Amino acid sequence: MDVLVDLLHLAKKKGIKQADLAKVCGITAEALSRMKRRGSTSTEVLACIANQLDIKIVLLDSSAILQQAISRPSELSFKEKYATQLAWSNQSPSTDLLIRKALLNPQIQILVDAAYEFGFQRVLDQWSVLIAEKENTLARIRPTTDRMLRHIEDGIKLAAS
Repeated sequence: MDVLVDLLHLAKKKGIKQADLAKVCGITAEALSRMKRRGSTSTEVLACIANQLDIKIVLLDSSAILQQAISRPSELSFKEKYATQLAWSNQSPSTDLLIRKALLNPQIQILVDAAYEFGFQRVLDQWSVLIAEKENTLARIRPTTDRMLRHIEDGIKLAAS
């Protein structure tokens, strides 16, 4: 389960051992290791671990986010809305640069807005460019960005059906 792996990775960064988290959450270290390996766990264990890390877990229906973006498009264009946030030092960033910056700093609403305004395929094309360029930060953010792109694609398919 990506969320469990992400939480355990964060715990490791904070110097908290898996065994300690397991104990606090009322399970054995072996059980936590199995959950991680199998990719399945209970929401109670996830909530407990998140609580120990001072993390709030929020479940979002990505199709609902996409539907909201489609039904209430922003008055501002993507560039007007995000240029300063994504490329603050560039006075006139290209659309492709903004899309790449959004992919490297993944936030679901920004990626949904990019897909809505420029087309999902263009966002995927820019992601392919970044992967081909072997951008340094990709190892850290790739799982998150891939997951968000899958959710957006699922939302598009759901909205089309």
